Amino acid sequence: MTDCKRRKGPSRRQVLRASSAAALGMSLPSLFVKPSQAADFTLKYANEQPVAHPTNVRAREAIEKIKAETNGKVEIQLRLEKPDQRTPAWA
Repeated sequence: MTDCKRRKGPSRRQVLRASSAAALGMSLPSLFVKPSQAADFTLKYANEQPVAHPTNVRAREAIEKIKAETNGKVEIQLRLEKPDQRTPAWA
């Protein structure tokens, strides 16, 4: 018989076993954690009033109340015009 040199380090079988265990360990928490819920409806509300305008102040209040009363199922994005630019920005 010929002399076979033994490899130093883990064998293929050990590496495969360890990687399988790691993948299983990483996926187990996802089975027990409830996934975050995204909004069922996403709406956009826009106007060209300044940010501090009473319309926008009340719109923000309304948006927060709607989100709270619908348990996050309705999300409304408020879009306001920047005073120094022509392009609108999401607030």
